[in-house]
Amino acid sequence: MLKVSGKWLAPAEVESCMLEHPDVAEVAVVGVPDANGLVKPRAYVVPRRRDDNLAEELKAFVRERLEPYNIRAR
Repeated sequence: MLKVSGKWLAPAEVESCMLEHPDVAEVAVVGVPDANGLVKPRAYVVPRRRDDNLAEELKAFVRERLEPYNIRAR
């Protein structure tokens, strides 16, 4: 469990969501401190195919399905 924006986040919830995307083969979500020392979730993705737009696609995909604190846009 990660505490993000004052709320508890289960990385497995984000991973499960991302695995529903057809272009995601594997994913791991971990907490990474930002410049202010606050923990932000970060996803490491193994794509099924090479796609330069996949990162943006996944951000939109997850935004539609999860709460905002589950997402760290870079």
